[in-house]
Amino acid sequence: MDFGKWNRAKISFFLGVDESPEMIHKCKSKIHQKGCTFSEVFLNMDIRKELIEKKTNSTGCDHVVCFQGLDLILSTMDAIKMVLQNVSSVLKEGGYFFGMFMDSSAVWSAVQKNSDPRASAKYYTIEFGSTDFKHIGSKFTFVLDQKAPTTHYLIHLPTFIQKASEYNLRMVSLINCNEFFEDHKKTFGDLLNRALGQKPGDKPNIDNDQKSIIGLYTTFVFQKVTL
Repeated sequence: MDFGKWNRAKISFFLGVDESPEMIHKCKSKIHQKGCTFSEVFLNMDIRKELIEKKTNSTGCDHVVCFQGLDLILSTMDAIKMVLQNVSSVLKEGGYFFGMFMDSSAVWSAVQKNSDPRASAKYYTIEFGSTDFKHIGSKFTFVLDQKAPTTHYLIHLPTFIQKASEYNLRMVSLINCNEFFEDHKKTFGDLLNRALGQKPGDKPNIDNDQKSIIGLYTTFVFQKVTL
């Protein structure tokens, strides 16, 4: 988490939620090392099983952000409902819930090209344990660049969007990361160059192997509305 970015944006308050005490300790240390001026509250809890509103009065947030992890934990409909309820409970009306998770359509499309339930490219391997695919809870193993395998769950996007609406969260955009890169590389060229390790002023560029990886992810934006 880039706390320096939030400090430069001059936020006044940060609410962090994680079920790992070690991760919370690391985040607190980074905030203090960066000399951040915003106030912060951290909750050690499982957002799939517990209600945030019972742990804190810190509601009315402008944004809820999650750039990784949703596809690691949303294994059941109950988990999806609880997470969406927690997001909605801390957001103020008009606030945004945004981030990134694995694109179930892209993952499914890659696997469908093969006779067995797996897909692989230069830098990654995806493998399902079964061909019995479900809208919610289909589990697969993901290995990225020879790192330790991680377990993920397909998030059926139409179901996720429909459930989000039940908690006053309206889908604003849902864009595959390859498309997102193409849409924004001119506007944010210098920022992308720094992220890619390229020279300032160069045209941001990613090769086909990189595209095959980022194409497995989608960005999402929801807004809390009054229904």
